Amino acid sequence: MAQNSAFVFIKPHAVTDKVKELVKETLEKNDIKIKKEGSLAAEEIDKYKKIDKHYYAIASKATILTPDKLAVPKDKFQEKFGLEWDEVLK
Repeated sequence: MAQNSAFVFIKPHAVTDKVKELVKETLEKNDIKIKKEGSLAAEEIDKYKKIDKHYYAIASKATILTPDKLAVPKDKFQEKFGLEWDEVLK
């Protein structure tokens, strides 16, 4: 079984105890385990280009790869959309 991990961040203007609790409750309600919690200073985000790298990863898949090159799990696509991935690509 594949295991995925994600880095979840709350935008600075939204960081409140209430929002943090909502995020935590929502993840846990959906059986998503939280391995670690913390905060990053703006200087660290800039120094290690955290945001640049995050959005580059998304943009590269969205703009550089054609749909037929994306790693789309065919069974999950069919289950979610009721369509065959190969048919959609035609």
